[in-house]
Amino acid sequence: MFSHEKMWFGTLFRRISLNLTNMIDHQMADRGITSSQYWILKLLWENDGVTQKELVTELSVKPASLTGMIDSMVEKGWVKRSLDPTDARVKRIYLTSSGRDLEADAIKIITACEEILCEGLSEEEKIAFKGMLKIVLDNLIKEQKNN
Repeated sequence: MFSHEKMWFGTLFRRISLNLTNMIDHQMADRGITSSQYWILKLLWENDGVTQKELVTELSVKPASLTGMIDSMVEKGWVKRSLDPTDARVKRIYLTSSGRDLEADAIKIITACEEILCEGLSEEEKIAFKGMLKIVLDNLIKEQKNN
């Protein structure tokens, strides 16, 4: 329908993001995990006990949106909120054993999605492409900080 050569980079990024999100949501649906929840879980699997503020920054979401996602994950028994022992104004998010138990299946699903995403690319092309995307992301982050 539209020529991919004439699309703006932003249009391609948006379409890739939407399609990837839909694919992850579909693949994770049996486990009751949304793609948004997956990204929160992933950060907690890597660094359990981060603050809500750190999650907002890392995920580039609004605080109210994150609060709703965390509420849902607390209800499902995957995470719990705790006050920071040194600063009662700070809320930390910790995985429960149920939240930790989701990791292996979720990683398998994400790995399969990544394989589909990169189908037809050599290992060298994947490395180069990831490097280029990192430059684009860094440019956007730098611009946001300047505004």
